[in-house]
Amino acid sequence: MIAVICAMQIEAEALIQKLDNITEKKVLNKTFYQGSLNGKEVVLVICGIGKVAAGITTALLIEHFKPELIINSGIAGGYDKGLNTLDLVVSKEVSYYDVNLTADGEEYGKLPNMPKYFESSIDAVESLKDIDYQYGLIVTADTFADNREVIDNIVSKYYQNKKVLAVDMESASVAQVCFENNVPFINFRVISDVIGAESQIDGYYNFAKSAADKSIEAILNIVK
Repeated sequence: MIAVICAMQIEAEALIQKLDNITEKKVLNKTFYQGSLNGKEVVLVICGIGKVAAGITTALLIEHFKPELIINSGIAGGYDKGLNTLDLVVSKEVSYYDVNLTADGEEYGKLPNMPKYFESSIDAVESLKDIDYQYGLIVTADTFADNREVIDNIVSKYYQNKKVLAVDMESASVAQVCFENNVPFINFRVISDVIGAESQIDGYYNFAKSAADKSIEAILNIVK
């Protein structure tokens, strides 16, 4: 079984409509949609926004459905200056950018007994070879990324040797739970807005639906 986690209803609607033989299962307050896609068993869940929601939902998903791969899909703010709205970005790795335990001797962005960077499944990435995407680091924090200067300062100080593509609010939490339970994952986002742009908020609302629909193309390349 392949599992898909989206943060918001707008990110999941198009995929739910594509599932065949769909059934619903409620676990705690989360609804899991089970069905088939291209003849493969798929389960989809909307986790809600933020790291806690993403972590809890990923743990429930692993415990109750035992997926062989978790896809974290949705939209994100573009950080790399070469990105435009509706570009697809795929994580080579993901990391937190709001974790700071340096006073306790940890590297910035790293939790104790965890890697700083959680790596995506290479097999899943290779299945995307027929579509265009940017490949690099996606970073996660419990903050809507609209202050370019703040993020620039963090990236220049702690991620200066990495290609930081985008910022979201869930992917590192999903990756951490997958890491702790030895479940392969891949994270990709379609850019809905460019961080720091004068029209960023307008761009987010104008492109969110189109960006979410485009992520379906990437999912279909994995579930085939």
